[in-house]
Amino acid sequence: MTLGHEGGGRLEVIEVVETTAKRRVAKAFDRELRQVVSVTSEIVGSRDPALLLDELRRLIDLPRARSLSPLLDVYLDGDRVVVESPWVEGVDLLTLLRASGTPGLPVTAVLGWLDEVGDAVRHLQQHGLRHGDIRPANLVLNAEQRIVLVGLGSAVLDGLTDLDRVDIRGVAVTAAALLTGTSPTVGAITGTAQVSGAALQRALLPALDDHSPSTVSIDHLLDGLRQELNAALPTGVVTFLLTDIVGSTRQWERDEASMAAQLARHDLVIGEAVEAAGGRLLKARGEGDATFSVFTRASAGVVAALRAQERLRAETEVVVRMAIHTGEAELREADYFGRTVNRAARLRSVAPDGGILVSAATADLVVDVMPEGSSLVDRGSMVLK
Repeated sequence: MTLGHEGGGRLEVIEVVETTAKRRVAKAFDRELRQVVSVTSEIVGSRDPALLLDELRRLIDLPRARSLSPLLDVYLDGDRVVVESPWVEGVDLLTLLRASGTPGLPVTAVLGWLDEVGDAVRHLQQHGLRHGDIRPANLVLNAEQRIVLVGLGSAVLDGLTDLDRVDIRGVAVTAAALLTGTSPTVGAITGTAQVSGAALQRALLPALDDHSPSTVSIDHLLDGLRQELNAALPTGVVTFLLTDIVGSTRQWERDEASMAAQLARHDLVIGEAVEAAGGRLLKARGEGDATFSVFTRASAGVVAALRAQERLRAETEVVVRMAIHTGEAELREADYFGRTVNRAARLRSVAPDGGILVSAATADLVVDVMPEGSSLVDRGSMVLK
């Protein structure tokens, strides 16, 4: 099966991704390039075909970047221009948002993904170029669990001329959508239980407001967003939930591809469970297979741990040990320090495989409010390092 007559029959369609009156996008096998590609076919219309091809060919010569899918080939086919890029296997963030948003996706995951989008935007800016169509559907979480920005060439195909702000605004709109599940307006950004609408408004408004007198850089946008979101982290007496995958080194050595997929699912499950309970997943602790979350209420930490363990058993093959501890901790630059953190880490090291170890301090707070169907089992005294 070919995509119309594009490429003189060089393309064999595998899946149609999008079709409109002007544009068709598909996953296809290119017989000439001998690889699977993403192919966009668009009617040229009144534009000068030669100038259009010249603009697109500039993008072919762009140096490669890990977070940006490059152009492989551009050519005219009748009244259409055809643009080909490598097909990126994975899931786009719009699909992920619709499937897993509650209503938004985990804050820490979104911030990490946006950092990778920022890398792609900086790369384009360094070469005097813009993408022109940054949105969740064009951000693919690949097999290595990295974000790849696809759809390069959209600015040229859409005939965009005012490019100074288009990509920065696209990142701001994408950030709001991924964090809240809804598209923002300059007048109002709807918050969620995990994310303050006022904080997002402060961070994103300069990029969303086309009448703002200043041009916001990608660094300023992402740094401001992270600072606003981290400003809401709890202080004083808090509860920490620390997790660790058991035997992860052996699993990586045995099947790297499978472990990468398992780890990605593990991260998403824990992030969703933590934020659904009102907590915050901060970052990985250790070698990437450990997580560190904070809660204002001890009972919320227990709920998150139980939900996460249940889903991990059902949706993954990894075995995860968890520890929960409550106490005072010092917050500096969005990171926690002190004896409470150290004790939580030591508890995690002695937690049973696939189990949840709760400190006496936490147990005293949750013993009367345990979720239905769960209970505390006294393990006695333990000697920690």
